[in-house]
Amino acid sequence: MIQVLAIEHLSIILLIPVPFIFITFIYPQWQLANHLLNL
Repeated sequence: MIQVLAIEHLSIILLIPVPFIFITFIYPQWQLANHLLNL
């Protein structure tokens, strides 16, 4: 039981940075593409 909770806790910790990584990499590229389309 403790092991399962530890695995769940670890998976939550690992999933937290995912949206930040997504924003950091995808958002500037999307803005750049949007800027190029507006030219």
